[in-house]
Amino acid sequence: MNKKKLLTDYIFNLLRMIVNIGLPVIILPFVINRIGPENYGIFAYTNSIVSYFTMAALLGIPDYAFRIISRKNALSEHRNELCKTVTEILSIQFISVSIALLLYFAVFYSFFSIEYKPIFLIFSILIASGYLNTEWFYLGRQKFKYIALRSMLIKMLNAAVIILVIKDGDNSYKYVLITVLTSLANGLVNIIGVIPFIRFKNLSIKQHIKPIMVLFGLAITGLINSSIDKTLIGILVGPIYVGYYAVGFRLSRVVQQIFSSLNNIVFPRVTALLATDDKKQSDKLIRFSMDYIFMFSFPMILGLVLYAKDIITIFFKAELVPAVYSLIILAGTVPVIAILGVIRRHVLLSRDKDSILIVLSLITTLTNIAINLILVPHYKHVGAAVATLFAESAGMIFGMIYIYNKLNILLLYTSQLKYLLATPVIFIPWWVSKYHLVYSNTFFTLLLNIGLSAILYFIILFIIRDDIFYRYTKKYLFK
Repeated sequence: MNKKKLLTDYIFNLLRMIVNIGLPVIILPFVINRIGPENYGIFAYTNSIVSYFTMAALLGIPDYAFRIISRKNALSEHRNELCKTVTEILSIQFISVSIALLLYFAVFYSFFSIEYKPIFLIFSILIASGYLNTEWFYLGRQKFKYIALRSMLIKMLNAAVIILVIKDGDNSYKYVLITVLTSLANGLVNIIGVIPFIRFKNLSIKQHIKPIMVLFGLAITGLINSSIDKTLIGILVGPIYVGYYAVGFRLSRVVQQIFSSLNNIVFPRVTALLATDDKKQSDKLIRFSMDYIFMFSFPMILGLVLYAKDIITIFFKAELVPAVYSLIILAGTVPVIAILGVIRRHVLLSRDKDSILIVLSLITTLTNIAINLILVPHYKHVGAAVATLFAESAGMIFGMIYIYNKLNILLLYTSQLKYLLATPVIFIPWWVSKYHLVYSNTFFTLLLNIGLSAILYFIILFIIRDDIFYRYTKKYLFK
């Protein structure tokens, strides 16, 4: 493994993830303050329904294509073989997106509420942008610099348009239109770099159908799991509670992207190493990923819990205060989802354990649906947050037990406890500012507290000579 390239790729992918999720969350207060929490709830509710069609349009292609392109990139020196595979996958994608669009419009004219039909019509552009979905090509070939630069540019343009176009009292139509056009622009830029690899010669589409359909089952259960909370809240208690939940959900996902960025870097490397029978090195990467998750997730959970109310009240209007409770609960999903990412991608997907992936996803999804149906009618968005935490935890526990018993892969080590023991140090800035100073709920105070907490935490890691942190700080700061 080229450690310098791994670090460089990680930095670019981290930048991409921060901009992709972080920038919209910075814009989120602006949007909600302009269109109101109920209109934002309508956006989140309708988007959760449309997401079923966008997933159907892509089948299981993104994960399958990511995996197979990673292998072709590692094993094949012949461009013709790569071109053949890319063209075959795009051909299947064209057919699946076309079918999904036909189904969407059939449902659109038959079942969608008249009240929301204009929004659903605009969202059809999002489904059509599936024709241009080629992110898997760049991820599989590890073109992280390109992905990061392209993504940051498009997202910054998206933010600029939102600020310029959306006015006080607007409904959600403009926001939906800007969102879907951003996705379309992203696809148009991506497809330009893929066109030279499209060659309609000696294609063999049939070989891809079975693994794609298996991963499609996985994608559907995963989508239901990630969208059912918002869908059920909208149906059972109303769109305004979807807005409360969605704010907490989006903010917790900003933190989650720090780990997703590492997963996207490590997955193609693990897949390539297994393709060349280098299991020892792939296991090292998995261990590194787990140590990294625990190093950052423990302080992040405590930070979100301590500063949840400050974050909501600083960035949003007072009417969004109920979102504090969903954010506090969803903070607990940060390490759980990160560990699930390691189990799903680094361990199971890279080893073609697709059937186990489906079982894992079914456990998570069915648990989520059951708990949502019980809790949402009584506890609304808070109940949905609890359901998400329990469901993801159930999937994580099953996955960890399976890979230990069947694959002899252990993810938890006593050495990782040092991160948990070092975490309470971040109480100090919070406690001092809250009880011993004139506490002002300002953006500057929040940033100062977070910065001091991070400094204290990393000083502890440096003192105890944590392997990851000590090695990199010594290498790059104390040359």
